[in-house]
Amino acid sequence: MICPKCGEPYEDDMPRCLWCGAPKPVAKQNSADGALPQVKTEPMENKEEYVSYVSPRNVGFSIFVFLSYVAAVLLAILGMFIFFAVDGKASLLGILFLFVPFSVYYDLSDSKNCVCEIKWYKDKFVICTRSDEFTFTFDKDELYKIENDAFGGKIFVFRKDKQCFYVNERIFPEVVDAMQKIYCE
Repeated sequence: MICPKCGEPYEDDMPRCLWCGAPKPVAKQNSADGALPQVKTEPMENKEEYVSYVSPRNVGFSIFVFLSYVAAVLLAILGMFIFFAVDGKASLLGILFLFVPFSVYYDLSDSKNCVCEIKWYKDKFVICTRSDEFTFTFDKDELYKIENDAFGGKIFVFRKDKQCFYVNERIFPEVVDAMQKIYCE
């Protein structure tokens, strides 16, 4: 591909020009159902331009969290009722029901570090989670490790503020391709 801004050649799968940082031109609607592509360029006044990659798993998560909390509270109430109302072996079942909400809460609190969006700038990228944004430069020291998932896909692991963030090839294929060129060469 030839950059429309500076005229230098670069690979088709790169999200932006390696020479001048211009974003790759956005594809028009090309599917039969009229769906928009996942990648979009965000021009902003007096700010840097970036390419945004949004996780398809981000849709509907708030409803899932709400329903999970409601289920955890109902299980805790059921566990207290069984524990205090029934004698004998059923009280062990009540204790079990009391521990289930804690595991649900732990699972939901762990998912707050799930990568929802990656903003790709010219000299850095920003990992957006459900609760915060974390900025990383393209310095190889900021990469914690590279793993393979169960299906052979690459996972880039970044660590900041004692938290790990996983950029999975199955969720963000364009980002992982660009990261392989930056961190693995």
